[in-house]
Amino acid sequence: MGIFTKLFKNKKEEVVYGAARNSDFNITPNFKYSEFVNSPTAKKYGIQNIPNDEELNNIVKLCKTVLQPIRDKYGKSIKVNSGFRGRQLNAKVGGAANSDHLFGAAADIKAGDGNNRRLFDLILKMIQNKEIQCRQLIWEYGTKVQPQWIHIAVNHSKNKTKNNQVVYLYNK
Repeated sequence: MGIFTKLFKNKKEEVVYGAARNSDFNITPNFKYSEFVNSPTAKKYGIQNIPNDEELNNIVKLCKTVLQPIRDKYGKSIKVNSGFRGRQLNAKVGGAANSDHLFGAAADIKAGDGNNRRLFDLILKMIQNKEIQCRQLIWEYGTKVQPQWIHIAVNHSKNKTKNNQVVYLYNK
C-alpha cells in the first residue's frame, strides 16, 4: 500500500515511507505530488493514474534535480500540465509508446507568467552552463516565437541513452 520515496526538507534528506497513494505532499518547496498525477482526462474516463515506487522515485529525481533548480532561477511559478501518465492514460491522450511520462521521468510545463519563451531560453542556458542535466528538452508546438509548452525529461532505468537533447517542434 505504501510508496517509498525520498523527500527533501530543510536541506536535510528525510525519507518518507508509506505515503498514501492518494495523498498530496510537497516533493520540493514548489512542486507537489498531485501536480504529477492529477489529470482531467484520467478523471473523465475513470483511469487510475498512480505511479509505482520506481516511477515515484523518478518524479522526485525530476523535481529535485531539474524542476526545482529551474523554478529557483526563474523566480516565478511554473505549472505542470502533464507529469506521470500510466499506460492507459498515455494511450488515451495519444502519448508516444515509449514516452518518458510513463516512467515518471518527464513533465510538460508552462511559465506561470505566460512567457514560455523566456522559460525555455532560461532552461537552455542552464543546460549549456551545466547547472542542470536533462535527458531531453523540447519546445512543443506553439510558434517559432513561443512554445505552447515545454517538455523536459531526465534519464531513468528504462531509457538512459540521451543527454541534454534539445528539440524544436513548431506548428505550421
